Amino acid sequence: MTQEYLASYPADPANVAKMRAWVRGVLADALGVGRSSVVADDVQLVVSELVTNSLDAGSSSLDVTIAVDDTHVRVGLTDDAPGEPTPKQAEPSDAHGRGLAIVAALAADWGVRRGARGKEVWATLALP
Repeated sequence: MTQEYLASYPADPANVAKMRAWVRGVLADALGVGRSSVVADDVQLVVSELVTNSLDAGSSSLDVTIAVDDTHVRVGLTDDAPGEPTPKQAEPSDAHGRGLAIVAALAADWGVRRGARGKEVWATLALP
């Protein structure tokens, strides 16, 4: 059975910490504290990277969804920012440009889906 959670936030950098705390609470609720501790840091990092990309792209609102089943955690970030996120090849001296590479490294899969309200960038992380 899949458990789904949704939270909406104004697009403000100050809300990134609130989203990370919300994610940690959702995972503890859905998986139990012990099992959630195995993936919580990775899921929080994915959320942070997706939110940062959205803020940099000019989004005005953010909807974060978490879906948890027996084998995976799916993170979705829906925003109204224009354009599509594009992975970049960051140089060692670059201050930015690694977010999607981090998401790709942590996730079993990720992608972008267009919807009526904008786009959803999603990532699926396997549960051990």
